[in-house]
Amino acid sequence: MTDFKGYKAVIVSISVFVLLFVILLVTAPKDLEASFAAPEINNPIEEVEPDTDGKFLTFDEKYRIDGRDFPDDSGGTIEFFVDIEKGVFLENNPEIPRYISFFESKSITGLAVSFDLADDRILAGLPLMKSKRIILDGELHQIVYSFQKAGEQAVFFDGELVAASEYKGSNANAITGMAVSDLSSAKKLKTDTMFYNAVIK
Repeated sequence: MTDFKGYKAVIVSISVFVLLFVILLVTAPKDLEASFAAPEINNPIEEVEPDTDGKFLTFDEKYRIDGRDFPDDSGGTIEFFVDIEKGVFLENNPEIPRYISFFESKSITGLAVSFDLADDRILAGLPLMKSKRIILDGELHQIVYSFQKAGEQAVFFDGELVAASEYKGSNANAITGMAVSDLSSAKKLKTDTMFYNAVIK
C-alpha cells in the first residue's frame, strides 16, 4: 500500500511538471522572442542649439560621429568648409561644370549637397532645397546641412539660415521632380567633412 502511494505521488508530480511545462510553452514565446531579439540602440538624435565662433556654428564634440556618411536616415548634421572663389574656379575648369558637388550620401538615396554655379545657390536635402543666393569669394565659409526623419531640414551658410523645409526622405526628389540634374557630371570637391548625431533646432 505504501509503495502504491509512493508511485501515485510520483505520477502526480510528473503530471504537474508536464502541465506547468505546457503552460510555459504556451505563454512564453513572446518573452523568449523579446529576450533573443536584437537589442535596441539607445542612440537618439538630439536637438541642439549650436554655439557660434565668430560667423561659424560650433558643435559639441560629443555628438561627432566617425565616417564619411550618415549611418542611416534617422537624422543628423553635416558640416564642411569651403574657400572657393567662383571666378578663379571657373577659370581653372574650362569645361565649366554647372554644379560643384560637396557631398553625396551612399546610405540615403538622393541626399546630396551641392552648389549651382549658374544660380549661386546651395542645393541640398530631400526634397531638394535651394538656398538664397550666396557669394563664393575665396574666403573660408561654413556650410551646414541638418535634417531629422519625420521632421525638418535646413541649410546654414556661415551660421545664417539660408533654406529650410520639411524632410521627406529618399523618394522626395523623384516625387517632386526637383532633382539635381546630372550630379554625376558635377565637379566633386574634397572637403574636410564632419558628421554629428544631432540636429539643429
